[in-house]
Amino acid sequence: MVEVDVQIQKNDYEVADKKEAIVIEIQEEYNAEIVNLEREDNQLKQDLSKKFDQMKLDKLADYQDRLKNAGGTKDFQNILDEFQRAQLIVDKELQRQRDKETDKLDRDLKARKAKAKASAEIKRN
Repeated sequence: MVEVDVQIQKNDYEVADKKEAIVIEIQEEYNAEIVNLEREDNQLKQDLSKKFDQMKLDKLADYQDRLKNAGGTKDFQNILDEFQRAQLIVDKELQRQRDKETDKLDRDLKARKAKAKASAEIKRN
């Protein structure tokens, strides 16, 4: 009878060890997935920043050309004033758009992390 109890206890320990190993493996997979998601998010945000920097340059290109062409003429100051006003307007407009897209990326990342966590929980159980 004692041998049976010892064998049952040994089997219980083996099962517990296997479960622990599975839990550790699932946690490692989850952590790797989170790191990957955050890396992707950072790359998307960098791409977004480049996109908006280019949009700003494109929107202000006409004023920059006019400033170059004005050189030292009397119109230079007027064009410079227009350029500065346009720059403020473009900066505000693009910042609003950038904030919206950054918020969307943040929401998407949060949802993907939640999905990864739920998936890990399902695997764990």
